[in-house]
Amino acid sequence: MTLHTVIAERQIEVHTVAGYLAGAAGAERAVELVHTACAARGYDPQSLSVAQAMDVFEEIASQPGLVGIAARFARSRMILDQTGRR
Repeated sequence: MTLHTVIAERQIEVHTVAGYLAGAAGAERAVELVHTACAARGYDPQSLSVAQAMDVFEEIASQPGLVGIAARFARSRMILDQTGRR
């Protein structure tokens, strides 16, 4: 499966997306960050595509400090996981 196909078609759970940030932000804060970023981008957090999750991480990555840095790494880990390369 190509990266383009994964990004365009595959759905991902909001708790899965938040899980990529939980180590740095804590589980509850990670869910809050994801929901806030979804609202900012106009996405339904209960129906996210991988492409939308990438946008969510970009939104979170714009924050200063550890959370922003963690979001950049989380985006990369998610891509690797979703394409079976990790």
